[in-house]
Amino acid sequence: MRIPFNQFCTITRDERKHILFLNDQFVGRQNVLLTPIVETLKDEYHCMNLSMPKRPHDGVRRIRHLCMSESLRPDLIVAHGTAATLAAQIIGIEKVLIKPYFCTSNMISNMLPKKQRKARIELPNLEHPEYLTISRQMATEYHQLEERVYQRGIHNAHALFFASDTESPVYKNYVEHFGNAVILPAEVNDFSPKAVIFIVTFIKEILSVEQKERIFSEEESIKEYLRQEISEDDLERIIKIFTIIKQYQTDSEERQNTKNRKLVVTKSVTGRREQNDEESIS
Repeated sequence: MRIPFNQFCTITRDERKHILFLNDQFVGRQNVLLTPIVETLKDEYHCMNLSMPKRPHDGVRRIRHLCMSESLRPDLIVAHGTAATLAAQIIGIEKVLIKPYFCTSNMISNMLPKKQRKARIELPNLEHPEYLTISRQMATEYHQLEERVYQRGIHNAHALFFASDTESPVYKNYVEHFGNAVILPAEVNDFSPKAVIFIVTFIKEILSVEQKERIFSEEESIKEYLRQEISEDDLERIIKIFTIIKQYQTDSEERQNTKNRKLVVTKSVTGRREQNDEESIS
């Protein structure tokens, strides 16, 4: 069973509130966290996924174009990881940023071999290989967008981090530049069904009332969200989706480990051959 993240893309407006989901460009289409979140929300809200182009500036233009559309303008933007840099360029729409990452330009530069302008990298995919071409141009554009975020700040945004993130440089960088973030309780593990339930409830709360009337405060205990009711059907569906995705992830990791073992064996054989050749020559 395949559950592609972009299958929930829609282009018509109805009476439901609209949510625009922006996937981390370096995670791939099969997002372990966003897929079950969208699946849980799609019956109650109008969920849209914008396919991100290779160039970050083009991505920002697409988001702005969508936000200016009367029929498609989102009530909320939910961005994961590197997509937070693009979401932060949008003013006037509330945002939920899941593990926001504002160091993409450095990451790309470090991934590119010296003196190489482009490289093709494999993304984590749960069914079949998926690749992304990174470049110096991509790094430059991300850097320009990141600088704009650091200069202007982030408006109307709620950043979510897992408890395991609090010692990471990414979290510390966010707090240093943008202030406090919402920390999920320690019992909510990364990419677990509980994490999906928490984030779904958080999104529903954000959309339930106008910002100035919102009872919710980020200083309140986050565990209040976990005590809110969720139907047995929703819970069963979340766990089922999560189990399927984790199985694909396990299978994908096993295939990658097999590939790596074959590569090591090949290198070992090649090394022995070269050593034998040298001994023969001497």
